[in-house]
Amino acid sequence: MNAYERMLEVMKRQGKKTTPPAPVLGRMGKGGKIKLGNLVLEKSDYLLDCSLRLAGEKKTYMHIGPPAGEAELAVSAHNSTLEEYTENILAEGDQVLLLRLENGGFRPYILLAKVVEPG
Repeated sequence: MNAYERMLEVMKRQGKKTTPPAPVLGRMGKGGKIKLGNLVLEKSDYLLDCSLRLAGEKKTYMHIGPPAGEAELAVSAHNSTLEEYTENILAEGDQVLLLRLENGGFRPYILLAKVVEPG
């Protein structure tokens, strides 16, 4: 390897250190797994944006109006102002956008969004 080739290799290594990772598209699988090409991520391999949730996980409820009274606030099962939040649920086959974190030896992914076709 001549001096120019060595210099080029040094420049490539340094460039990798400062180049941010590119977002990648994945596909949701069963049990919260995500397929990225040949790589399969388990739930422990990624963090999830707080506005998203996995199908089959705990249900989320939102208040849709003011309560009728204090008694209604005390018992959530009878609260008529609560409605199940059914948006942004990730199901098998959904396309998702992920970003890999460069964080020392441990490199989790962040699931940023569910991606859909326009229209």
